[in-house]
Amino acid sequence: MIALLCTADVLAQSKRSNLPNDLLREIAELDEVSFCMEADNLSIKQFAAKFFDVKAANLDGKGQPELIIVANGPCYGASGTQVWIYRKVGTRWEQLFNSPAQQQMITVAKTSTNGLRDIFRDSGNIFVRYVRTYRFNSSKYIGKECFTKTYGYTDRSGVYRKYKTPKIAKGCGT
Repeated sequence: MIALLCTADVLAQSKRSNLPNDLLREIAELDEVSFCMEADNLSIKQFAAKFFDVKAANLDGKGQPELIIVANGPCYGASGTQVWIYRKVGTRWEQLFNSPAQQQMITVAKTSTNGLRDIFRDSGNIFVRYVRTYRFNSSKYIGKECFTKTYGYTDRSGVYRKYKTPKIAKGCGT
């Protein structure tokens, strides 16, 4: 499962792989993509059409949207996803963010660092979620603060017990 949550002023409508050809060629060279394309015997256009969701997000407020690309499918595990953020700089594409994780949700924050909106990555499973803040360091997004939301525990008899409200702790245990 993947979700992308953004404030309305930032996010354009999601499209099933509508990537420029030059960016497709660049993504095809990434190890995790080229391996999966070969395994499925697909071209990059076929692979992208099948497994990529693309969202345009105006992260810098200057009108030229950055592209948030969400890849999912058998190459990323049963519940795995890969998220990239790219922006166009002159004639080339610059990768700003690259994150593999289980069941990711990306949220664009209202705050900004070094000219680009901060983002939150929420990942994990139904028992525990890890929420990390990413801030732009003038060349890419860097993970910063993190906290863990735990939804329950296993008691001594092996029975899972759900908390009434999630337990929130600073740090992600990694």
